[in-house]
Amino acid sequence: MPSAQEYWEQAQESVWECYEPAAYDVDGLRSYVAAAPDNLGLAFAALCLISTHDPASASAMLDRAELDTLSPETRFYLLSSVPYVLRMGDVMYQGDGRLGPQTRDFIDRLRQTVDSAALVGTGTLHATRLRDLFDSRAEHAENPDFGLALWHLSAYLLGSLDLRDREILAPMLDIELVGQAAFSNVMEALSLAANRDFLAELRPASGNEVTLELEVAAGAAARAWWESHDPTGTDAVLEGFVGAGFDVSAPLVSVENADELLRAAAQSEQHVIQYNALATLNEIFGASFDLERIMLHGKYGMSFFMPVDPHEQMVERVVEYWRGQIGGAP
Repeated sequence: MPSAQEYWEQAQESVWECYEPAAYDVDGLRSYVAAAPDNLGLAFAALCLISTHDPASASAMLDRAELDTLSPETRFYLLSSVPYVLRMGDVMYQGDGRLGPQTRDFIDRLRQTVDSAALVGTGTLHATRLRDLFDSRAEHAENPDFGLALWHLSAYLLGSLDLRDREILAPMLDIELVGQAAFSNVMEALSLAANRDFLAELRPASGNEVTLELEVAAGAAARAWWESHDPTGTDAVLEGFVGAGFDVSAPLVSVENADELLRAAAQSEQHVIQYNALATLNEIFGASFDLERIMLHGKYGMSFFMPVDPHEQMVERVVEYWRGQIGGAP
């Protein structure tokens, strides 16, 4: 079998086909992982299942990986894919694929995470674990790596934050409590979930000199917005589009909004608007273009699965796909 890097270089082009509605069969892919012959097809199916970001996909991979009849090479690929299903960009399998103590321990720890995510939701699991770590800060006052741990855990919320977890995450919007890195991650994650950029005034492009006072104010504004909005529906995302000048209407997930969402994805200069436009097009048409890979791949910086295509090139590619399918935006 090829090395992980060689395999990714071969597979990264073909995996785009998995994202398209006509080719995307989640149940079929999971069944393939469960019963297909031991070959590189299993590795490719695992890559395709990453874009589901569904604990059930991760569970199917683990079920196959813990069979002692599987080759070490295939097990390596399966276990390397599972963390990315759960949006955990810094969790890497570093074993040799053999089913020894190290590998069994990795499977057991991932299984606990997968089972918990299936019960409460991936975003809520990550939010709870981050809050638990934050609440234990007094125990780690002398640990120089505590801030680093907060940063890593908070990155898991990018793309997974659930607006219903406001009470869990409220303290994380206070930069003076959590530090720069974790604050930025949670603010970014909230921006993606809410479809409005709470960090706009803090970005270099704004021309402002970023001060602690500005960061405190941004966190307070984000918290005030969150407290004033119903977290159980799509109203916030719809309001974000309207506020940015795009003519979408309720219900948001409707084919009638497709042309305007395509225009938002193609023309908006706000990445949160682009992100939510592409996410909503996925929902409308049953596609699975992986926005983790296309728009949030920085969180996978430690992974051999990190895409090499520039962000702008990947966004343009998926926009061109939708333009060919539904027409609309120039």
